[in-house]
Parts: sequence; structure tokens; C-alpha cells
Amino acid sequence: MKSINYLLLLFTMINFSSCSTNKISINKNSFGQYPAVFVNLSSGSLIKFDNDDTLNQIDADLWIEPSDPEIKGLQEFFERIKHHGENVKLKVIEESETAKEVKVSFPSKFKEGIDRSKIKSGLEFIVHSSNNSFYIIKIISFNKEEKEMKLKYQKIE
Repeated sequence: MKSINYLLLLFTMINFSSCSTNKISINKNSFGQYPAVFVNLSSGSLIKFDNDDTLNQIDADLWIEPSDPEIKGLQEFFERIKHHGENVKLKVIEESETAKEVKVSFPSKFKEGIDRSKIKSGLEFIVHSSNNSFYIIKIISFNKEEKEMKLKYQKIE
């Protein structure tokens, strides 16, 4: 009986860790010369965008510019920068939809970016990333004037 309890505990721990929630904070300190960042969802890292020729290739999923506001999935090229992996697509989760329903609608209902008028605190959307993973993202807070955005996200199976 003890071994069954240990197995159940181990399974619960593995299941919980695979669904961990990550957070990203974007603010003025996140930027290079331009007030936007690239986001790599698999590592949770932010990559600064500078208007020079040093960045020729990128391993990331999203382009986020809080002051514009803009959230876009990266395609084969962004400006002059080559993007690694698959083209990234996004889909806003509407009030009547579940994440599971949205994921099943890939790729037909997914787009390259989110309509600017929808970008606000509380917005949830799904990303089909450059490495063919799905992530659910929620905007926790957003301030266009301060160029700040806080996100929480997790990989979904």
C-alpha cells in the first residue's frame, strides 16, 4: 500500500511540474534602443531589439511592443532578422471558448498577431510556438504609457 501512495505522490508531482506557470515582466529596463522585446517562451527569456546589424538570427516566439501596443508571432523573417523554427500563430480565447477548443482549431482560426484593440489586462490567448508547442498566456497587467506588460503563461499539452 505504501508503494501505491508513493507512486500516486510521484505522479502528482510530475503532473504539477509539467503545468507550471511562468511569469514575464516587460518594462523600460527590458528594452534596447527600441521599446520592444522578443520573447522566447520555452526559456522564458526576453531578447532586446536594437536598431543595429548585430542581431541576424533569433530563437524566439513573440514580438511585444507595449507602447504601440503590439503582440505578434514571429514569421520566417522579422525586419532583416531570420527566425528559427516554425511560424508562430496566435488565437485570442473568447469568453465562450475553452483553451482545449481553441487548440483544436489550429491552424484555421489562428493569426499572426492580436488586434491592438483587444490588448488589455485580463486578455488570454494561445500561442502555437516556433517549436510546435502550445502555450496559454494571460496579460496580468498592461500600461501603455509606462511601456509595461506583465504576463503569466504555461505550456499546455
